[in-house]
Amino acid sequence: MGGAFIRAVPRGEPGPRQPMTENRRAQCCAGACRQDIEMGDEELAECCSTVHLFDAQQVLSRWWPTLLRCLIIGESPGEPGASYFYDPIPQFGRDPVAVRRNLLPALASLRVMTAPTLPAFRDAGLAFDHAIRCQIPLEEVRRVHRLALAFRSPRAANAKHIAQLLAIVPKVSVTGHIARNALADACSDVPKIGSCVSPSYEIGNKFLISRYLTRVAQADVARIVRQSQPFLGAANA
Repeated sequence: MGGAFIRAVPRGEPGPRQPMTENRRAQCCAGACRQDIEMGDEELAECCSTVHLFDAQQVLSRWWPTLLRCLIIGESPGEPGASYFYDPIPQFGRDPVAVRRNLLPALASLRVMTAPTLPAFRDAGLAFDHAIRCQIPLEEVRRVHRLALAFRSPRAANAKHIAQLLAIVPKVSVTGHIARNALADACSDVPKIGSCVSPSYEIGNKFLISRYLTRVAQADVARIVRQSQPFLGAANA
């Protein structure tokens, strides 16, 4: 009869179990999550029959922090063909990724990270993902956003990866209505009430809700990120 042959390996007596610190727990969880999602790299997503950029860029293996302090969730990665958050940042000219162009310099100016670069972002214990991983036309993004204002977006509710990530991350910065809709469907601790994400507000000690940094003036970017500094600073302590 065919099949794999499994050989039992004798085990020694286990020593006394050591208590797991919060840092060690986060490292183990981050490693487990990295292993789980890497197995799905380069596979077509059921929702759009394409490879999500999160998987194509191998974010879990290349950009996930060894010790994850805070996950930042945005809304969507733009229209088909748009540059992605984890694409290389151009050395010259304007960064084409609006959320990255606004977020990284603001975090660096507040010393949450050492430089406005992707390696510094990772080394600060920060990671980024989108509530909707598909690249969809702008008109569809607008439609999803309108529904998300009332927590009624099917696309946001179907963001299964959010629930998986919530199980392992210590803190989550949720930016924009679409991301908040996805969070509320993934976590019963988040009430489906209210329509405003400004000013920023916290839910418990784990979630920070704020505006998405793609449709705001530069002065507002500085204010929003500055308001989030105590939350992100604690996560980066």
